[in-house]
Amino acid sequence: MALAEKLVLVEGPSDEIIFERIFRDLYDMPPMACGIDVLSMRSLSLARCLELCSRLGKRVAVLRDNDGQDPAALRETVEQWLDGEYRELFIGAVEEGRTLEPQLIHHNGEAVLRGILGLRADAGLEVWMTREKTEAAIRIAESRQRIVAPAYMAAAAAFING
Repeated sequence: MALAEKLVLVEGPSDEIIFERIFRDLYDMPPMACGIDVLSMRSLSLARCLELCSRLGKRVAVLRDNDGQDPAALRETVEQWLDGEYRELFIGAVEEGRTLEPQLIHHNGEAVLRGILGLRADAGLEVWMTREKTEAAIRIAESRQRIVAPAYMAAAAAFING
């Protein structure tokens, strides 16, 4: 984190893979080509990461799932480290899904994702995507078909690239 010019912090590997794909779709180049490192926090504390970025003066966009909670309430726990100019938190709308997978389904539709993922019509799309998070993300990333970015991811890409 200390060596990065700009950062996007995500919850896990599937979020990292999908964000990089979305960024590439939006800007026709990978984030790294724009001086942006995408890092998976895994179980690291979001507040600690934001505190460090604040003290280092790093530009950072943080992506997180809403987990069925009001994004405003989730924001309160890290508000002191956000400034809207250099550090910002992006959370998907609750009505569009609790995690990345239902957010992708909401924005792209089942038919598109089934085609990209190679799933039959009788396979439970959200169940499969949630169970096979990384595999789903890799298949989406390797697909030639563009996907529609969940709104919070598109906003994060614009923020960190701008």
